[in-house]
Amino acid sequence: MREEAVSKLDKKLEDIKEQSDNTLEEIQAITTKIDEDRKERQREESEEEYKAKLEADELAEKMAMDDAARFI
Repeated sequence: MREEAVSKLDKKLEDIKEQSDNTLEEIQAITTKIDEDRKERQREESEEEYKAKLEADELAEKMAMDDAARFI
């Protein structure tokens, strides 16, 4: 009877270890996805900032040309 109880407890322990391993794999997958999303968001923000700077530079150049054209 003691061996049967020990066997059941060992089976439960193995099940818990397996669930723990599966959960750790899921956590790692989610963490990896979060990191990838964060990097993508940073890349998009950098790209948007670059485009905004280009637009601002173009506007400043156009305004400078307009000012120059007024004096001619």
